[in-house]
Amino acid sequence: MPDVDFTATAHLRVGVVPAFGYVQDLTTYPQWFTIVDRVVPEPTGEGWAVDLAARLGPLKRTKRVRMVRCVLEPTARRVVFERHELDGGSHSPWVLSASVAESVPGCDLTMHLHYGGLGWVPGLDLILREEARRAGARLERRLLQHGHLPHRE
Repeated sequence: MPDVDFTATAHLRVGVVPAFGYVQDLTTYPQWFTIVDRVVPEPTGEGWAVDLAARLGPLKRTKRVRMVRCVLEPTARRVVFERHELDGGSHSPWVLSASVAESVPGCDLTMHLHYGGLGWVPGLDLILREEARRAGARLERRLLQHGHLPHRE
């Protein structure tokens, strides 16, 4: 199976600052990016136990990985989370990056997901692509519900 590697962009009607506030915090992802099912911060603060999940009909595929934030560029509003296990074994790469850019009115959220593993269920890459597209609308709704006003020209 080839790697899963794709990018999706969504326009949000909110400002870049509140959007990036959510995007840089991995613990918010289960609230708006449903492939991130659960996030548990490590006591050391160095990483997170992340349950990644996707449903294909009656089948739900879940994978637990340890993720770390390896890039945080606040001025560029870009963040990258990567799989980084501590057991010394060889593991398939998982990379999730997100960036938020000014766009009038509002901002554009760009999500990039890379999975380099084997044993993937056929069709799951299509579900992940669609989920990445829908995540922007969920994030926008969440921000608006929490009092962040729509951005106006």
